[in-house]
Amino acid sequence: MNYLKKQLYILCLLGVLGQAKQSYSQQLPLFSKESNSLSGDWLIGTPQAKAGLFKTKEGHLVFSNGLVSRTFTTFPNVASIGLDELTGNTAFLRSIRPEASVTIDGFTFDVGGLEGQKVHNYLLKEWIPSLKANPMAFKFHDYKIEDTKPRFGWKKRPNWMPKDMPWPVPGKELTFTYTLDQQAIDALAAKNKSDQNRALLLEDKFQHLDSGWKLMVSKSHERNSFVNEGKVGEIMAL
Repeated sequence: MNYLKKQLYILCLLGVLGQAKQSYSQQLPLFSKESNSLSGDWLIGTPQAKAGLFKTKEGHLVFSNGLVSRTFTTFPNVASIGLDELTGNTAFLRSIRPEASVTIDGFTFDVGGLEGQKVHNYLLKEWIPSLKANPMAFKFHDYKIEDTKPRFGWKKRPNWMPKDMPWPVPGKELTFTYTLDQQAIDALAAKNKSDQNRALLLEDKFQHLDSGWKLMVSKSHERNSFVNEGKVGEIMAL
């Protein structure tokens, strides 16, 4: 299996795995900062708000626990377009970036994200519809919202705890599934026609003439030379 076929096989396999994980989106409640934000001192009192997934009137996803919220657009790709502290009404996100990156056979792929933001020290909502997905990026396929699951076995130390705390911490987790589409595979195939990621077999910057070179110069003119005005590698031929 040659290099290109091997890469296409890996990428197609990733696409199949992504499709196998597809889940069905559910109807989501509309998000409102006023009704979904905690009031009072949550460090002292018992907060009533819980983590959940919401939608905006524009169709964006909002993952919020009443204290903070993270807003995602899913078209033309998943991208974080908002990160807000709700009780103080403070926005922290200024620039849209890929959600992650992954390297396969030396090629680095963005996971999600959008391109085309005019400046990156602030973000205007009216810019978002004009942003484009990176053709080489993993594209959004589906999402699911579930209860939190333990990522590893936690050995509790009761003598360090005021009471027996649950594990995992109760809450919700939002999972996005991505695939490499045909556009990305075509872009990868085009890159294989370039010199990117090719092994460097020989390089000589001719700062000096290495003894390994066998220099043959025509005797038809005394000026014929591989060294011109003291510069190695510059051919002078009349």
